[in-house]
Amino acid sequence: MSSLSNIWNTKHLSIQTKVRVYQTLVLSILLYASETWTSLASDMTAIESFHMKCQRRILGIRWHDFVHNSEVSLCTGLTPVSDRIIRGCNAIFGHVARLPDNIPAHQAMLRQVKLHGNVHQVDPVPNGPTNSAAITTMFPLRLCGGKPLVAVTRDSRAMLRSKPTTS
Repeated sequence: MSSLSNIWNTKHLSIQTKVRVYQTLVLSILLYASETWTSLASDMTAIESFHMKCQRRILGIRWHDFVHNSEVSLCTGLTPVSDRIIRGCNAIFGHVARLPDNIPAHQAMLRQVKLHGNVHQVDPVPNGPTNSAAITTMFPLRLCGGKPLVAVTRDSRAMLRSKPTTS
């Protein structure tokens, strides 16, 4: 952010231009692959506060000005970062839901998720990977009361990237 100080402080650029620079250079890096994150409330709070800090910096608002976050968002026209993350998560869910039934990611989505302490695990997929290299990643979907619905292995993610074969 300090390397962008000249852009934020200049009076020659409009707020619209500064917001576009922020979206392009900061948000794209900040939210890279965010649809695959297991997002915690503390993480979301930190990301949202950083997002608001950047918007306030763009607008030139100081801490002692006492401007509400809703007013800052109205001036910049930016939505909360959590909305963008949720949209990405739901898009991934839609892609996995449309996969053929024989793809491991689709099979994992259909299985019931069991909660073991703070770790979300799924019953092993028949004929699926059993070694420790198959690290699970959660799709943090906001469906069903905010509980994660599906766990997919690294091998399944590779299957997501490849085109399904028709038989």
